[in-house]
Amino acid sequence: MSRKTDKAIESNILRLPVCDKATPAPEAGTGRPATTQHGQPDPALHRAAYDDPSHHLFSKDPRNRPQHQEWMAAELEQALLDNRFVLHYQPQYAMGSDRIVGVEALVRLTTEDGDLILPDNFVPIAEENGFINRLGHWVIREACRQLALWRASGVGPLRMAVNVSPRQLSDRHLIDIIEDAITEFDLEYNDLELEITEQCMFDYLPLAKNILQELHDRGLRIAVDDFGTGYSSFAYLAELPLNVFKIDRSFLTKITTDGRARQVVSAMIAMARELDFEIVAEGVETEQQYQFLQTTGCNFCQGFGLARPDAAAAIEKRLLITQKVAMASKTY
Repeated sequence: MSRKTDKAIESNILRLPVCDKATPAPEAGTGRPATTQHGQPDPALHRAAYDDPSHHLFSKDPRNRPQHQEWMAAELEQALLDNRFVLHYQPQYAMGSDRIVGVEALVRLTTEDGDLILPDNFVPIAEENGFINRLGHWVIREACRQLALWRASGVGPLRMAVNVSPRQLSDRHLIDIIEDAITEFDLEYNDLELEITEQCMFDYLPLAKNILQELHDRGLRIAVDDFGTGYSSFAYLAELPLNVFKIDRSFLTKITTDGRARQVVSAMIAMARELDFEIVAEGVETEQQYQFLQTTGCNFCQGFGLARPDAAAAIEKRLLITQKVAMASKTY
């Protein structure tokens, strides 16, 4: 996608600053974070910048919030008609190896000028006006389509993680949407993983339990995302059919300097292992974080220190290269 630096999308849209402190690329051939230490990004921008800081972020002037919502609502509708949504993918690695076990699909909105708008700038509005159900439908189908294409190109076993919103969980059609996508692209249920935030599970527990149980019974994997950042109710950990426990990046930022933070993360990993969950750490950016997670028993990790979200073609190259390296290493 092109980067445009001299004009805004609209006269009342402001271009937000982009964090310049992203962790450098992983050390060649290691599949692990570079060892250089960096300062932490601006917390206000970290979540959006973490998805993909290489692209501009856009936001309406908060003083014109009603106009922003009206413009964005119309833009979402038009973007779906124009096929201007796109998925980027962030690899998830097995700890202690270069093996990519899965990818997380992350949606972006492409403007008519070719710039990308990150989800923090449009998903809340899509949630408010109900557009999120149609967008979520598109994301699930597109993610399954891309996984089938990668399989056809020679990529080995890989799971596809897709984020699901609260509104989608309250829609009984979600089961049919997933079944249709899996059938259309000749996939298995266990190829797909739904990521659901802790807050979402807390707010929609009664309905979510039934829908997730049915999907889980068919073989689909369920991940609880951002654990510890919401209400942290342990009830749903026992009640819901979960497979994967994702540690939020906010916990990792302090583990190299704060002993209590290390204890918290260690306790979370121990609890997840006791419940027989697989554990994925998000936001791994430094060698120190990686080493700590490996010694405490974390299974998988993702983050800028390993690989940034990228377009399907770039991720396919990475997948094929790591697969080729893995096969070559087995011959020795």
